[in-house]
Amino acid sequence: MSFAKATLIEPLAVMLHVMELVQIQVGDTVAVLGAGPIGVLTAIMARIAGAARIFIADKVAHRVALAQEIAADVAVNTASASFYQAVMDHTRGRGVDVVFDAAAAPETIQSAIHVARMGGQLVLIWIPSVHDMRVDLLTAMAKELKIQTIKRSNHNTRAAIELLESGRIPEKIVTHQVPFDKTPAAFEMLAAYADGVGKVVIEID
Repeated sequence: MSFAKATLIEPLAVMLHVMELVQIQVGDTVAVLGAGPIGVLTAIMARIAGAARIFIADKVAHRVALAQEIAADVAVNTASASFYQAVMDHTRGRGVDVVFDAAAAPETIQSAIHVARMGGQLVLIWIPSVHDMRVDLLTAMAKELKIQTIKRSNHNTRAAIELLESGRIPEKIVTHQVPFDKTPAAFEMLAAYADGVGKVVIEID
């Protein structure tokens, strides 16, 4: 296993724990808010778990393109299009069975609530970007959504290694490998979403 691929062990272990808790059913429709490395891994794992159709949203064009290539059936750039409308159009107004918020922004949790179907699942796989966040609990209650939070993996490391070794997780999630002395520039690139950046690996000789 390459060093770059090995850096996916920990986040993939978290995703395996997520799938244990959420229990996606074969044929489910799934939405993912956020097409960064965690969001893309979420979509891939949802597919492995049996999801029939996967929607993913992001406002960064190159992330949307990568997600469409390796993880999603429908990828939406929310800088120019409505994710809600795309989901409703493709589900005949029903919404999705399971929606994951992997972006940790106030607007994405609202979007997640709105694209979920009645009785669907809302899964929060992030560390909040702000301490206090306004949430449309009235809509969540009206839909009787099941809300699941995630903290970490749970003894899933060995399974993550085996899954990576199986070749089912594309290494192109890692978009950049940079030497240690370029670490500040790598953080600047990440902050600016520049140069097609996804997951960055810092190489230490």
